Amino acid sequence: MTGTHIDNRIDGFWAWIQHNAIPLRSTALAADRERDVDLLDAIVSGIYEQLAKISDELVVDLHVDSSQLTLAVRGVLINDPLVSRVLSRAPQIPLWSFASAIPQDFQSILACTPDGRTLSFEYSALRFELSFDQPTGKAHIILVSDDNFDPDGPDALVFHDVATHVLTTFLGPIPEAISTYRLVPARLAESRKTRPIFELAEAWRRASGS
Repeated sequence: MTGTHIDNRIDGFWAWIQHNAIPLRSTALAADRERDVDLLDAIVSGIYEQLAKISDELVVDLHVDSSQLTLAVRGVLINDPLVSRVLSRAPQIPLWSFASAIPQDFQSILACTPDGRTLSFEYSALRFELSFDQPTGKAHIILVSDDNFDPDGPDALVFHDVATHVLTTFLGPIPEAISTYRLVPARLAESRKTRPIFELAEAWRRASGS
């Protein structure tokens, strides 16, 4: 696909967002007030269907904050250059913002798999284990969720992307000293000594001396 064709698809996606911005926003605000997760999932899935016309390796997250919506476009693959290309062509829409990551005070993340299913992870339900290799000092982080999923299945890249999003939310750019990290269901981490995810930044600061 040529650059022009990609840009045309990107412009088509933003034209759809702009055309539907008012009903999307009003529906999302109502769903957020009513805590209607199914309706929020449907909104995210509908946006993803349009985004997938550009590439099926892009995913979308939606943050509802009072009257403001933040739409985050991310890649299934980390650092996908297509993300910045998409965001560079985003229009200005009142009460909407567009980014490559959801604001750090967001308490949950919604992400779509390449086949259009919506995954939801609440930060309050996430835990972590931080360990270090001896004598290299390299760090390993296991993120644990109560949700039941296969971390090595067809959606493995999506779960890795969710883990990356969680780490950057609490740590900023992922430190080079972190050698590996992954998101796993609780059933695979029953013997691990985990802590609430909101303690991650302080745990990392103390353990790494940074």
